[in-house]
Amino acid sequence: MAVVQIIEKNKDEVFALHTQAETLTKEAAQLQEKGTRLQDELANTQDGLTAANRKSTENDQQTRQIEQKLDQAKRDRHAQLNTLQTQEKAAKQQHQTIVAQFEARQRDLAAIQDDIQHIFNTDHLIRLFQLHDNHQYGVLASDFGAAQEQDMVAIFQYLEAHLKHPAILISYGYDPDLADHIQTWAAKHDLHTPTVYNLFTELQKSAPNTAQQMTIPDNDHWRSVWSDGRRTRDIYDHDQHLMHVTYRDADHINQIDYYSEEHLPKRSEFNEHGQLSRTTTFAKDGTMQQVDYYRIEGTLVLSFHYVDEKVDNIQMFDTNGLLYTVFNSTHDLAYWWLAAFWKQHPELFVIGDPSDPIFTRLAADYADQELPYFSQITTKPAPVKKALQDTPWTQLLVATMADQQALGKITNRDLSVDYIATGAADTLPEALTLAAPAQTKAAAQANE
Repeated sequence: MAVVQIIEKNKDEVFALHTQAETLTKEAAQLQEKGTRLQDELANTQDGLTAANRKSTENDQQTRQIEQKLDQAKRDRHAQLNTLQTQEKAAKQQHQTIVAQFEARQRDLAAIQDDIQHIFNTDHLIRLFQLHDNHQYGVLASDFGAAQEQDMVAIFQYLEAHLKHPAILISYGYDPDLADHIQTWAAKHDLHTPTVYNLFTELQKSAPNTAQQMTIPDNDHWRSVWSDGRRTRDIYDHDQHLMHVTYRDADHINQIDYYSEEHLPKRSEFNEHGQLSRTTTFAKDGTMQQVDYYRIEGTLVLSFHYVDEKVDNIQMFDTNGLLYTVFNSTHDLAYWWLAAFWKQHPELFVIGDPSDPIFTRLAADYADQELPYFSQITTKPAPVKKALQDTPWTQLLVATMADQQALGKITNRDLSVDYIATGAADTLPEALTLAAPAQTKAAAQANE
C-alpha cells in the first residue's frame, strides 16, 4: 500500500514537472520571440541612428558651405561697395564737368541768340531746308480744285527741280477718273505725271479683276434720245420711265441715273474700264441716304450711311462680305488709311496744307516727316503763328523768300525752311543787303 502511494505521488510529481516544463518551454519560446523582436527593433534603431548621423553630417557640411558663401558674399559686397564708391566719385566729377560744359554751351548759345537778334531781328534761327535723295516725297491733296491748282503746280515744279526721281500724289478724295485727270493736269503744266495713290482706288483694288464692263444693249421696247456729241443718252422704257446715261467716251459708260416717278432714287458710277465703282441712293427729297463703293471684282468694300446729309458711319467689308470695321467719319477713314500707308513707306515725307484737318491730325505721330506748305505768311501771319504753336513742325516750305524771312517774327523755335518760288523772289534778307537800315546808320553816326 505504501509503495502504491509512493508511485502515485511520483506520478503526480512527474506530471507537475512535465506541466512546468511545458510552461517553461512556452515562456522560453515567448522570450526568444521577444528577443528576436527586440533585436529587430534594435537593428532598426541603429539604422535610424546611422541615417540621422549621416543627415547630421550632411547638414553640418551644408552649414559650413553656407557659412563659406556668406563670408564670400560679404567679401564681394565689400569689394562692390568700394567699386561703386569709386565710380560714384568719378561720376560726380564727370557730372561737374558736364555741367560746366553745359553752362559754357548755354553762354555760347545765349551769345549766338544775341547775334541772331542783333543781325536778323529774331530770337530763332531759320535754317535752309534741303530735300534728300534717299527720301521719298509726296503731296497730300483731297482734290485738284481751282483754288489749290496754283499752289500744287508750284509744289510739283519745286520737287521736279530738286529731286532725281518723280514725286507722288496721295489723295483721299473720290474720283473714278483721277488717273486721267492727273495726266491731263500734268501735261497742261508741263510736269511729269506723278505716281498716284488714292484711298478709294487702293481700297477698291483686288487680285482678280473680274467685274463686267457695263454695257446697254439695244432694246426694241426702249426709246433713246442722244445729246449733241452723243455724250449723254436718255432712255425711256415702254412706260416712259427715264433712265439717264452719261458716257465717258464712245465705249465706256460713266454714270447711270435711275429715275422713278420723276425723282432720282439711285445713281451708279463706273471707273475708266466701265466697271461699277459706286452707287448712291437718294430719298424722295433728293438727300443722300447711302453711298456704296465696290472692288474691281464686284464685291462691296465701303458703305457710307448718311443722316441729315452728314456721314453717320462708314462700314468696311472684306472680300467675303463680312463687316471688317466701322468708322465714325470720313476723316477717321482717311486717317486710318493714311497712317497705314505711311507705315508701309517709312522713308516718305509728305507735303500738305496745314489747314487740312487730316494732315494736321497725322502730325501727332508723323510731324518729323511732314512738310507743311504755308503760302501767305507775309499777308496773313496770325494763322501761321497759331499753327506753329499748336503743331510741333520743325521743317516746312513757304511760297517766297519774303515768307521765309517773315517767319523770324512769328516763330517760337528754330526752323528748317525752304521757299518754292524762283525768279523775282530771290532777294537777299534786309540784314544782308549793302544798304544798312536807318537805325544802323544812326548808330554808326552816333559812334563817330
